[in-house]
Amino acid sequence: LSGTVFEFDHAREAFPCFDEPEFKAKFRISLIHHQNHTALSNMPLTSSHSFGNEAGWVADHFNNTPILSSYLVAFHLLKSDFKETKTEDGRPLRVWASTKQLRWANNSLNVALRALSLLEQFTGFLDPLPKQDLVVAP
Repeated sequence: LSGTVFEFDHAREAFPCFDEPEFKAKFRISLIHHQNHTALSNMPLTSSHSFGNEAGWVADHFNNTPILSSYLVAFHLLKSDFKETKTEDGRPLRVWASTKQLRWANNSLNVALRALSLLEQFTGFLDPLPKQDLVVAP
């Protein structure tokens, strides 16, 4: 399992950027990884193809993000399964976890779905991202 936590100023350790919250940009994420892993990022996967001369490597490309601060960029490489539900407007909400931990994923999905709905109602703003992935770290 590999994942990112870029708060407060750690995005600069992964890619060149103006790593201050007031500077915002659209990000185009591509990840190269072994085919035995799943790659996740803020946005949905748009394409995937084999990469390099050695068998087993894949390049995954994701949709551009909306404008956001660099510390909000996220990507993960994992060997996990997921359980999924949909928000009221049909956006996928997934919990990724090891097979052992997946049996508790329904609880996480229910809480996350309710929390997202309450936040959207309270703020009056819909989540601008087309999907949500929650990753359970061991």
